[in-house]
Amino acid sequence: MSRVTQIHQIELTSRCNLACKYCVHKTMPRPKMDMTLEVFARALDIVAATPGQTELNLAGIGESTMHPQFEEFVTLAHKHLPHVQLVLATNGLIVSDALANTMRKNGVHVYVSLHRPERAGIAVQVYRKHNVLSGVSVDPAIAAVNWAGQIDWHVSAASTECMWLKDHLAIVWSDGRVGTCSFDGQGDDGAIGTVWQEPSEWVHKPYKLCETCHQQWRHLI
Repeated sequence: MSRVTQIHQIELTSRCNLACKYCVHKTMPRPKMDMTLEVFARALDIVAATPGQTELNLAGIGESTMHPQFEEFVTLAHKHLPHVQLVLATNGLIVSDALANTMRKNGVHVYVSLHRPERAGIAVQVYRKHNVLSGVSVDPAIAAVNWAGQIDWHVSAASTECMWLKDHLAIVWSDGRVGTCSFDGQGDDGAIGTVWQEPSEWVHKPYKLCETCHQQWRHLI
């Protein structure tokens, strides 16, 4: 067991506008909801107080751009964390020049996942035009996962070290609870606390989802 070193991701929403067969979102029991401003602000305060944190991913199991206050949240994050690189993974279904411009003004690095290439391709062009596109992901085709055994899907991703256990990372879910795995759609055994607690109270350790994960983790205990 160890203490959390940093919040690696903030899940702005656990809602999604897709229902991909290879994703845990359809069947996950965690609440599908938008994060409140109060929870988001508290999470940013914790990140701001974390020594040496250089990057923050504004995504989880959901499509962040669906959040009704998405652009407000991005702007707030950049203002509150001027020295932290903001990253966003998106399916690209929601895109506009105005949205891309908000990303540019706040220095967000955007990664588009080609879950629906015929629509995500438009987002790739828009984000590229605004010089915020940092990458394109085709992981479901070339590095598939079964979300630590939560869905019936093949695994073709390499078995690498679990960065969550290795670096003692945390994710803030949309309901304000804190977990330690980006694959976790359950939210029960993996919850280690809430943003309203002091981070020193969060204990990082392997749990039952680790047992069914393709990633290497036992030697990290």
